[in-house]
Amino acid sequence: MLNQFKLTQRVWFFLGAYWLVFALALGAGLFGLSKARDSLQVVHDERMTVSDALTLITNNFNMNRLQVLLAFQHDPAGPLYKIHDHPISLHFDAIAAGRAANDAAFKIVQERSVNADEQALIDDMLAKRRAWQVKRDQALDAIRGGDFSYATMNFFLVASRREGTDFERSIDVLNQYQKRMAGEHFSQAQASYRQMQWIFAAIVLFGAVPLTLLMLQTLRRMTTGFDAAERTATAIADGDLTQPVPPMSGRDEISRLVRQLDIMQGNLRQLITQVMRGTDSIASAASQVASGTLDLSQRTEQQASALEQTAAATEELNSTVSQNAENARQANDMSASASSVATRGGQVVAEVVHTMDNINTSSRKIVDIIAVIDGIAFQTNIL
Repeated sequence: MLNQFKLTQRVWFFLGAYWLVFALALGAGLFGLSKARDSLQVVHDERMTVSDALTLITNNFNMNRLQVLLAFQHDPAGPLYKIHDHPISLHFDAIAAGRAANDAAFKIVQERSVNADEQALIDDMLAKRRAWQVKRDQALDAIRGGDFSYATMNFFLVASRREGTDFERSIDVLNQYQKRMAGEHFSQAQASYRQMQWIFAAIVLFGAVPLTLLMLQTLRRMTTGFDAAERTATAIADGDLTQPVPPMSGRDEISRLVRQLDIMQGNLRQLITQVMRGTDSIASAASQVASGTLDLSQRTEQQASALEQTAAATEELNSTVSQNAENARQANDMSASASSVATRGGQVVAEVVHTMDNINTSSRKIVDIIAVIDGIAFQTNIL
């Protein structure tokens, strides 16, 4: 099926498909990173920050409770009074600083968007904090008034066991809730990570793998086609037109190239066949020309012989004509003699008759010579 498409079309298809797969992978990666970032941001900005604030509140609560107990040691009537070389106000200042730090920490816990469950835990913690602060402040007011009695200390210790412990437990419950929520966000991040893994696996399985297989098939097609074309071209270059061209199906550049090579090979065979036929025709014509040349040579020799005969006949004719001229002169002389001796009478008639016979004989020779000349001229015209 792919062989019906051009290689350039395949390249553009693969390029577009790879960019599509890359865009899908990039989009999925960015989406997964965004979700993971949001989950981590929630864990850091809300859960870890609130957990740190709750830990600070717990530490300050314990520190303030310890400062109250240390303040009881400043009882002038107590056995530990003399070992303290600092004023009692130092403990009050530490308690105030711890309380101010807890107020700031409570703002971190409260000033954010929370759900109803977490808000209920926060409200419970604040209520228990207020209950604890009431009892704690009562003990501090008694200490500031110089009341270091057992009843005051017992009041504080009982408040620490009840209201203080309830407050501490509420902090711990809220802190555990933060840890649980952080675990849920971590589970969401893990779910997003697994989802991205499946998405990437699907992209690789249904995108990258088929495209790779198609690209490998195209490369194999190109390798096979170019090898066939190279073998055919090499055979044609070496003068071998008998090697068969492997058939290549399809309408791509490879199949067209191989078909064109096959057509070129067939045309070369046809051209060479025509050249060989033309060569045979030329050889036959050359043989005929050679035969005609030999015949012409023989005819030329015959014409030369005829010309020699004609020259000999002409020379004989010239001799005959000269003889005839001499005979005519003699006849003329004879006629003159005859005329001169005509008056001599009949005694010379016999001589005249004899002379006329000679003239008659010469005339017949002249006629024969003229006939010979006419025959020679006719034969020359024929040649």
